[in-house]
Amino acid sequence: MDHTKNTEGKIAFIKRRACLIRKASELSTLCDSEIALFGYSKDGELFEYASSNMAKIMTRFEKCRRIKQGIPVNNDPERDEDLLREEMEKLKQDNDQHVSGMDLEGMGREDLRELEQQLDEGLLCIKDRKVWPINSTMELNKML
Repeated sequence: MDHTKNTEGKIAFIKRRACLIRKASELSTLCDSEIALFGYSKDGELFEYASSNMAKIMTRFEKCRRIKQGIPVNNDPERDEDLLREEMEKLKQDNDQHVSGMDLEGMGREDLRELEQQLDEGLLCIKDRKVWPINSTMELNKML
């Protein structure tokens, strides 16, 4: 039963994500604007969309955020872009290390439960991909 709910939830997420990205693309085209969109699925999988260069949009966003908060702004966009790229890479590496079982010491109980759930769901997906061709072949053989 839980597996069915997970599958239905994943399908709903995929459909809604596609719709959101389509709307962002339409907004960008119709209003001649730059759109950046990113998010994480329940499994922690990153998805992103950018109507142009993501790094440039994020640099511009960070600059505007700093101005609004009264933080001094560095006017070197290449340096800002490099800093954002490094930060995104570090976040991705941290997530990859947790999923691979490395660097678990700093994780709390809730983080470990979430990681366990992600791994369980990943294993179920792999199992489904492996079992589906076998079941399809068996059903095809029955029909013959």
